[in-house]
Amino acid sequence: PERERLRRRAADRRAAPGQIRFLGAVPEAELSRLRRGAALALVPSRSDETFGIAAAEAMAAGLPVLASDIGALPELVDADALVPAGDADALAAAIERRWGDEAAGERNRERVAELCAPPVVAKRLAAVYDEVCAS
Repeated sequence: PERERLRRRAADRRAAPGQIRFLGAVPEAELSRLRRGAALALVPSRSDETFGIAAAEAMAAGLPVLASDIGALPELVDADALVPAGDADALAAAIERRWGDEAAGERNRERVAELCAPPVVAKRLAAVYDEVCAS
């Protein structure tokens, strides 16, 4: 719903051709290609995320991720990569800090594996079932 307003805003800023692109939905293969060429992944949510799949997938791809400190994102993304939801200035400052930090991408890959790998999730889920069944 915001696409046209954002296109006009980008045009008003006289961005270099190709610097700002509005792609909409893309197939998985295209998304993977785009991730490989990205310097950062931004997840500037303004409402609660129940998990943060976009952040998790970017982390698994080895990208540095910056996200809003809302919903479940703080459970997934390192605290130093979180910004207040809706705070564009904080997001801009975080982009400047994180730009070119390849080590952050590797840390993210390790963190998402520690938190979200199927064996890890299965073990935690089994523990919940065990607790529920025992009560």
